[in-house]
Amino acid sequence: MTTAEQIAAMLGNDGQTWETEDGRTLDQLAEEHGAVTTTHPDKHYLTRHLFDDGSAIVVSEGAWDIEGSEPWSWSCEE
Repeated sequence: MTTAEQIAAMLGNDGQTWETEDGRTLDQLAEEHGAVTTTHPDKHYLTRHLFDDGSAIVVSEGAWDIEGSEPWSWSCEE
């Protein structure tokens, strides 16, 4: 499993769940796993947590997903 997949699993693979059962948020999990977090240069509502293994989670207003095959995309849209 990639780091993004591990974090998604901790959140029940539900792109609208923001906390684990023990209260850790998606942002906290990303930080704990060493993510480099950036905001999209044109779409300021998008945030990307990029992990050392090349996997990423992309966050929008109200939802998140594992990154798809292109940067800043969602895997559920492929």
